[in-house]
Amino acid sequence: MSLNTGEEQIQSTVSDALTPVSSRWLGLTVVLIATFMAMLDGFIVNVAVPSIQSSLHANPIEIELIGAAYSLPYALLVITGGRLGDLFGVRRLFLLGMAIFTIFSALCALAPNPILLLAARVGQALGGALLYPQVLSFIQLSFQEQERPRALSMWGAVNGLASIFGQLIGGSLITANVFGLGWRSIFLVNVPLGVIVLLGAWAFVFERRAPRRVRLDLTGTLLVAVGILLFLYPIVMGSNAGWPWWMVLCLPLALLVFVGFGWFERRATIRGATPLINPALFRLPSFVWGGLLALVWCASTAAFFFILALYLQRGIGFSALVAGLTFTPIGVIFIMAAALASKLIIRLGSWTFAVALGLTAAGTFGLLLVANASGKTPPAWGLLLFTLLLIGFGLGLGVPSLMTLSLRDIPTQEAGSASGVMETVIQLGFALGTPLIGLVFFSVIGSSNDMTPVRAQDVVQAFTQSLLVLGICLTILLVLVPLMVRVVGRTMASKSE
Repeated sequence: MSLNTGEEQIQSTVSDALTPVSSRWLGLTVVLIATFMAMLDGFIVNVAVPSIQSSLHANPIEIELIGAAYSLPYALLVITGGRLGDLFGVRRLFLLGMAIFTIFSALCALAPNPILLLAARVGQALGGALLYPQVLSFIQLSFQEQERPRALSMWGAVNGLASIFGQLIGGSLITANVFGLGWRSIFLVNVPLGVIVLLGAWAFVFERRAPRRVRLDLTGTLLVAVGILLFLYPIVMGSNAGWPWWMVLCLPLALLVFVGFGWFERRATIRGATPLINPALFRLPSFVWGGLLALVWCASTAAFFFILALYLQRGIGFSALVAGLTFTPIGVIFIMAAALASKLIIRLGSWTFAVALGLTAAGTFGLLLVANASGKTPPAWGLLLFTLLLIGFGLGLGVPSLMTLSLRDIPTQEAGSASGVMETVIQLGFALGTPLIGLVFFSVIGSSNDMTPVRAQDVVQAFTQSLLVLGICLTILLVLVPLMVRVVGRTMASKSE
């Protein structure tokens, strides 16, 4: 297969000079530890907010920005991080990103005031944005096609582990209060792990880069960063800020910037330059379909975890610890499903995602019935556990099957750029899911600013209505999967003739 880039054809073959099998899998283990660290720090800080606020005397705006200081720069820079890996080498960028992430994690732990903590969080995000897309590039460039489903299943399991257990791990570290460090331990733990990853990557991650040296598309980098900022900042901050007019204006401005970015990238390709994102990628049906499905899938996942946490604590009265432990079955079954996904992908191909959607939708509607029947009384553990296991199993199958679909046709030279695009899509999905489902949830209970006086039965009603919306969205996706399979399959058949 080839992608027409104007002056050249980019061949989508992986080098036969692959590193030894044992080194590849050891290298994958190393980079997956870094994946866990980068993902974890997007979630773990949530549980530390009360401790940070009292320790550093942070005001509400500073507390709100502690999470955004990581998620926003991360989303802005991850596409650029992927392209830099294409230009200068996956190993080099991974080591640089890991070093930056480790140093700024230490600075987070040492921060004496909220301002320096926010600055250190931005530094963490820079390191995460440099290292994270190199992981998918490493998988794409180091493993043969038949090996990738297994590698991507491991990647999906690690991501799920970090996102589901992030708050539980953070709460355990803070509660343990080792050496009296309190909340600082959630950042300090990254330092020894970072050193171990750096040493492991130096030994087992071998260099991969594009076969020709090219220049970084600085204009494209600036345009995509501005567009993402104009889009994400209002989404993340708009609700609490009361949606002032200038935030509303940011959204159509973001659309204009993205249109300008697409025009510029197309012109760069015609001139024979190397764009930040090769427009030819969007002529790959598998990449386009995978990206669109991943956007809705990640938004639905973020929305589900958000409303489930509110339901468990405010609806049926679970403590924060018990609510956190309730997520444990989802995490365990997620990992088991992700491990099984590689075998299913080999047998079922793109239909694996349909299985994931079916299980997740069934679990969502089942949980709706269970919650509606029990009201504000905690439902029977057996019924609650069964529905959560269905959802967790579906999520575990969905992540690796989506990534396998999205990246299977990507040319070697575009692995980093494509990985950065997919990671940005994932971040956009996570960013969109919570505020969008919040419109449904809080329309029932009336306010998102003060949950204390809200009646438990109102929370349960908001939860069931939100689940109904999520279930309908998943069902629509399920209906679209056969169309996606036909389009992608037809494209692959035409290329093989």
